[in-house]
Amino acid sequence: MKKFFIWVISTILILLTVVYLLVNSSFLFEYFAKRFAPQYSFSYKDIGGNPLDGIKIDKLYYKNRLLSDEIRLHINPYLFLKGNIGVSRLELKGVDVNVLQNIIKDFSNPTSNDELSEDSTSRASIPIGFEINNIHLSLKPFSMIGLDIEKETLDIDSIVFDGSKFIVGNLKQLAKTSLGNVKLNGSYHNRELELSLLEIDELRVEELINFISNLS
Repeated sequence: MKKFFIWVISTILILLTVVYLLVNSSFLFEYFAKRFAPQYSFSYKDIGGNPLDGIKIDKLYYKNRLLSDEIRLHINPYLFLKGNIGVSRLELKGVDVNVLQNIIKDFSNPTSNDELSEDSTSRASIPIGFEINNIHLSLKPFSMIGLDIEKETLDIDSIVFDGSKFIVGNLKQLAKTSLGNVKLNGSYHNRELELSLLEIDELRVEELINFISNLS
């Protein structure tokens, strides 16, 4: 009986390992990417990587515009049992914020009475739920409403889509801007970012005054 129990446990562990390695294979991922990515206007230069380091996507495009220089992700196959796609870690390097905003606009259309993080409806239909954890983005330099952002990173605990609504976890943002170095922690509620921390180091008062003047 003891040997049988050990055999069952060993078999389960081997099967789980095989499933994890198979799902995180770049060959399998590329097979599905070739099949489904064009349906949602995504394309890429190359897919590689391995189960230990994660799947690597070089040059991801959206509607023929470069979204990210490099993406790495680890797939969690066990969420498939719930009928969802699971990603245990997602890292995007060299993200173009303008292309990212276009994706958000195309895939979500929140109403005024609903929460951005909890009740966004899909314009571009998403056929399956997903859960993405440990998200890290590094953005390319950009300008917005008169503010120059030289460097910015964004970390998000999780983003979950259950088939009808989005749920966004806590976020941490670091940015080197023309106003100074900004550190921000918060979460989304009622379509608004609720801050738990906001710090600005090396504040450039003259730049701040000019920025406020441009807003008015």
